[in-house]
Amino acid sequence: MLPLIDSSVILIRHQRHATRASHWEIPRGFARIGEPPEETARREIREELDVPDPELLELGSVHPDTGASNVWTKLYLARLTGLGQIETNEGIDKTRQVTSEQLDTMVQTGEITDSFTLAAILQARLRGLLG
Repeated sequence: MLPLIDSSVILIRHQRHATRASHWEIPRGFARIGEPPEETARREIREELDVPDPELLELGSVHPDTGASNVWTKLYLARLTGLGQIETNEGIDKTRQVTSEQLDTMVQTGEITDSFTLAAILQARLRGLLG
């Protein structure tokens, strides 16, 4: 989910075991058995940003690695009015609210490399939802 407060994007810094590094990315997670994608999106925003009921807009989907997997993930934009307490027990230690220009800089300098985050940014821009 690409969370927005007004026109600013909310990113989380998440420690990832696969890379042994922290990454700035959007909230995301795995669906529970039988859970619809929109419900997963709402649950993950609630769990990771402590926001109970965000407005969601579907952005499309992404295949994060077509060379290794047939998995695809739905992407959403989540409109938020504020943030609660972040979930720190899943490797998330910080949130950051960034402008569109700061987001571009983070992508250009390699601070954002997560495929889900990059795909959501592109889809939101193509739909005129992100400056």
